[in-house]
Amino acid sequence: MLPITMKFWLRCCGLMLALSPFGPPLRGQMDGIGYAQSSTGTNAAPVNVTGTVVNANTGSPIARVLVQLGGRAILTDHEGKFEFDQFSETNAMLRVTKPGYYFSLEPRNDGSHMLSSADLSAPLTLRLYPEALLTGTVTAPDGTPLSGVSINAMRIVFDAGGHRWEPISQMSRTNGRGEFRIPVPAGEYKLRTFYAMNQPEQGDIVIPLIFPQTASSTTSNLIKLGSGEEQHVDLHPFVGTAHAVWLSAESSTQGIPSIQVHTANGGAFQVGAQSESVGGDLFKLELPDGSYTLSATKYSPDGVQFAETNVTVAGHDVSGAVLRFQPVPTVPLEIQVNSATSDNASATVPPNPYLLGLILQSESEDMTAGMIGPTQKDGSFGFRASPGTYRLVARNTGSPWYVESATYGDRDLLRQDIEIAPGGGGQPIELMVSNQTGTLSGRVSVNGAAGRSWIYLIPTTPSLIPVVRLMSYADNRVSIGGMSSDLSGSYTARLAPGSYQVVAFSQMHEADFSNPDTLAPYASHVRTVTIHAGDKATLDLDAVTDEEIKP
Repeated sequence: MLPITMKFWLRCCGLMLALSPFGPPLRGQMDGIGYAQSSTGTNAAPVNVTGTVVNANTGSPIARVLVQLGGRAILTDHEGKFEFDQFSETNAMLRVTKPGYYFSLEPRNDGSHMLSSADLSAPLTLRLYPEALLTGTVTAPDGTPLSGVSINAMRIVFDAGGHRWEPISQMSRTNGRGEFRIPVPAGEYKLRTFYAMNQPEQGDIVIPLIFPQTASSTTSNLIKLGSGEEQHVDLHPFVGTAHAVWLSAESSTQGIPSIQVHTANGGAFQVGAQSESVGGDLFKLELPDGSYTLSATKYSPDGVQFAETNVTVAGHDVSGAVLRFQPVPTVPLEIQVNSATSDNASATVPPNPYLLGLILQSESEDMTAGMIGPTQKDGSFGFRASPGTYRLVARNTGSPWYVESATYGDRDLLRQDIEIAPGGGGQPIELMVSNQTGTLSGRVSVNGAAGRSWIYLIPTTPSLIPVVRLMSYADNRVSIGGMSSDLSGSYTARLAPGSYQVVAFSQMHEADFSNPDTLAPYASHVRTVTIHAGDKATLDLDAVTDEEIKP
C-alpha cells in the first residue's frame, strides 16, 4: 500500500513556551516550598499533621521556617518541628519559606506540593537547600570599577522540548565599587552583563559579556556551584567611546527592527535602535570602535523579514550602512503516514503537526534565542525561521503519533541539525510518521517501598524526542509532558518502538540526559529496555532518592 501523503506549509513563526510543571509529593519526605492554596477536599477525619524542616546538606533542623498548609500557617520551633492540629482536609497544598534557602534544586519547580490524606497522616520531613552565591566585580580592562552595570545568572534548562537558557536570578546591578552579589540555587551557570552607557557625560559604552565563554551550548566549562557554596568571579568587559552608527532600512513594512550585534571575537548581544525618521526607515545605534555584523529582524502579520550588514567603527560616527530586508523563506513541512507500520483504523490522514509537538530549537549561543514552532495560515503548515542552526525536536509524549524518519535534503534530522541559510527555503522537511506503539509498565520503589516518583525514558536509538517524561498530580490525573508513578508505585507509558534508558527519581530532576555523564552517578538505578510495536513490556525501577542527588 502506498503511503498517504499530505503537505503542510508554515507562513509565520512563533515562540513555543515551556510548561512549568509542579513536582509530585512524596509520602513522608519532600522538598517543600510553593504556593499555598485552599484545600480541595473536606470531610475527612481530623488528623494532626506533623513534620520537621531540615537542611538538605547537613540534616540539621531549621528554626523559624514559615510552613503554610491549606490556608493555615505556622513557624517551626528551634528543633525545626511544626504541627497543624485537627486538620480535616483530604488534600491540601503545602508551602515552606525561609530566606536564604531554596525549595528545590530545579529552578523551574516552584515547589507546590499537593498532599493526599496518606501524606497528611504520616510525619513529614521537608528538605530545604541553602542558597549558593555568585559574587564578584565588574571592572574595565584597566581596572576601573564599573558601577550600575546590569548582570544576571543564566542556567541551561533541559526538558522534554530540548534545552534553552533561562535567567535564574533577578537582575542585579553593580555598586559604586563594581561589586555584585547574586543568590542562586545550586547548579551550573553563566554570567551575562548587558549593553550599557557608562559615565554618559563621557559617552562610554560597556559591551556585554558572557562568562565563561564556551564553544557550545552544553554544560561543559560552566560555573559549578553546590548548595551553600560561594564563588567569586572578576569580569572585565570592553569599554569604549560611543559613536553613532546610522542605518537606513529598505523594507516593505514599517517599525523598529530587533537588532543583534555580532563582534569580531564571536560575541553577540541585542542593542536598541532609535528611530530617526517618521517613516521608520532611518535608525541610529551607538557602538565603540570595532568591526561588527548587524543582523536585524522585523515581524509583521505577513511574516518575518531579515537583513544583515557589516559595519566598522574607527574613531568617528558611521553613516551609509543599509539594511535590506527580505522575507524569511518558508521551510515546507511534508508528512507521510507509513501505512505498513500504522494502525489501519487511524492511518487515513496524516496528523496535524501540533500533535507531533514539532519545534525548531535554536542551537545558537545567543541566550535570547527561543524555540520556533509551526503555525498555520491558509490551512498550511511549515517553518519560518531566521538563518541559523536548529535542532528539530518533537514533544509528542501525549500523542499516539511519532516520527519514524525526518530528512532535509541529504540531512538525517534524527541525528543532525538543520542549517537554514539566508535566502534559503523551498526545500521541504520530510517526515514519515506512524502510530503503532508499544507499552511499558512496572512499579517503582523508593527506599525499598512503593512510592511516587518521576520517570525518565531516554531514547538510545535515533529519535526526535530528547526524553519521554510524563507527570501526574495527587489525584493521579496524567497530563501531557511528564510521567510519574502513582502512590502505589505503578506506571504505564505508551512508547514509540526503539531502545531506551529508564531511570526514576524521587523528585523532579531535569538534566541533560543525552550526556552519558549525567546518568553516570546513578548507574545502579538505570535500566535499559527495547520496545517493539505491539509489545507490552514490564520494567520495575528503584528510584534515585533525594539524598543521592547531591545539592
